[in-house]
Amino acid sequence: MACVRSITTPIPPLSVNPIENLWQCFGCGKGGDVIRFLEMYDKVDFPQAVSRLSVIGSQLSVKKKDLEPCPVNSKPMTVKERKLLNRVIAFYHTAFCEDTRAKEYLISRGVTDNALFSTFKTGFSNGTLLNVLPDDGDMKIPESLYLWAI
Repeated sequence: MACVRSITTPIPPLSVNPIENLWQCFGCGKGGDVIRFLEMYDKVDFPQAVSRLSVIGSQLSVKKKDLEPCPVNSKPMTVKERKLLNRVIAFYHTAFCEDTRAKEYLISRGVTDNALFSTFKTGFSNGTLLNVLPDDGDMKIPESLYLWAI
């Protein structure tokens, strides 16, 4: 627990959860991730907060033994799984291009480079993917793709 500098109460109202990388201020009701914290605490916008974090991150020394290995899918994707994954990527990217909500949100956060949206196939989950995928008959999402979708 800690105090937010704009809150003056005898009880520290700030709770930080290092496992989920989230914080919550019980004094003002605000909360979020580390980027949102820097935006509010340092009174900077989203790109400036990310920039500050990248500088801080480059100065950290992390020992190899402190890192947990990322689980890796031991078997490569089949042609059928790769085809399904490419359909999902294309679906989300099309949803992003057609629904202005996601792009407006990114622009409001300072992410304005249109080339990024197409280069990285930025997607938007509008809740309709499962309405489209069953059209392939027996095509269900195999468990081996669960890790790839993260």
